[in-house]
Amino acid sequence: MHSVSYEKFKSQLIHSFQEAYGNEAPEVKECRRILESPVGEVIIRAALLAASKK
Repeated sequence: MHSVSYEKFKSQLIHSFQEAYGNEAPEVKECRRILESPVGEVIIRAALLAASKK
């Protein structure tokens, strides 16, 4: 199970792509696809770890 900060960060990242490209843009769909994969989990966890080391 993912932590609240994990899900919140994932949501904020998708929202950022939506603001940049529009809600249904191919870039947003690709971002979602990646973030919902095992590789996406690694990306999110690495970003959260890096942010916690500041």
